[in-house]
Amino acid sequence: MPQYWVFLCNPDRWSLDRFLADGHLEGNWRAGNYARKIKRGDIVLFRVGKGHTGHYPSGIYGVCKVIKTNCVGFEGTDPYWSSPDLRNSKEETVKLRFELLTKPGLHIGIDEIKNSGKIAKEEFWEPRGVGHFQIDEVEYDSVISLLEPRLYVP
Repeated sequence: MPQYWVFLCNPDRWSLDRFLADGHLEGNWRAGNYARKIKRGDIVLFRVGKGHTGHYPSGIYGVCKVIKTNCVGFEGTDPYWSSPDLRNSKEETVKLRFELLTKPGLHIGIDEIKNSGKIAKEEFWEPRGVGHFQIDEVEYDSVISLLEPRLYVP
């Protein structure tokens, strides 16, 4: 049975719009303190945080599957980092594959999740630290019920 996660992307540090426009669906992502807990087959809601660059306002933009764990660095995502320091990191990462994406302009905003009353976990709208956190299956299903009509298989 998979575990469920929310991973945060800071658009001032990494460019989701360029990554997807270039046709990529797989890339390594920082695992933070959860590196040893995240397993192959786990499911990730990909959340873009508040930033000043890119074309993506804060919200959930896709559903990913963890396809590899215990990776080092950001193979496959290097050109999308905003600085060499970030690009050349040797942090422990996991490889994600986008399984579902939101249709252009139809992401689910963080305020919409908050106002739905379906999610009580504050991390959804006020991430802490790295911004990754685990959710349970009920919380995942609640977000998917809001996202489902907006998703497509890339």
